[in-house]
This record gives sequence, C-alpha cells and structure tokens, in this order.
Amino acid sequence: MKTLEELNALKDKMESQVGMRRVHTGQVKIRVAMGTRGVESGARAVLTAFSDEILGKKLTSKAIVVSDGNIPSENGVVVIVDVPGSESVTIENVTPDKAAEILSQYTA
Repeated sequence: MKTLEELNALKDKMESQVGMRRVHTGQVKIRVAMGTRGVESGARAVLTAFSDEILGKKLTSKAIVVSDGNIPSENGVVVIVDVPGSESVTIENVTPDKAAEILSQYTA
C-alpha cells in the first residue's frame, strides 16, 4: 500500500508526462522518426532523452516531443524540429546525448 504522498507524487509525474503531449500555440514540436529503421537505430532512447530533458528542465510550455512513424530514416535516428513561424529543420544521426543541445538551441 502506498502512502498518500507517494500517490500524489505519482499523480503529478503522470500529469506532467501527459501534459507534455498537448500542443500549445507557439510550442516547438520535436518529431522523432519511429519507423522500423529509426527504432533499430535507437529512436526509443532518443525519444526518452528528449522527454526527460523537457520534463527535467520544465520546458513543457515551450516544447513537445512526439513519435512519428512517417518520417523516412535512412541515416540513423532522424528528428524534425518544427519551430512556429519558421521552416522545419531535419537533423540526422541524432543520439540521446544530442537531445539537450537540440532543445537548448530551439527553445532559447
């Protein structure tokens, strides 16, 4: 049996994770290619790294991360960054280590 504090902490954590998927006006949208080749190249770890960075730095009002199976990924993990008012930027060969750098570059 969990204590009330533990349950409230779990509730807060889950709400922040679900809230991260909601798109708000002006948010940077980060799409990670989750097709077969993307997953084989480590897309799940990249998606998790982006999610952890967004939650850890409390950027849920500035950025959202989603998986996208429709992005062709010939060169490792592909990430598309959609910045409101700008053209989309495609980044290839993304690793989990690059998530923080990409987020800081597009959410500043």
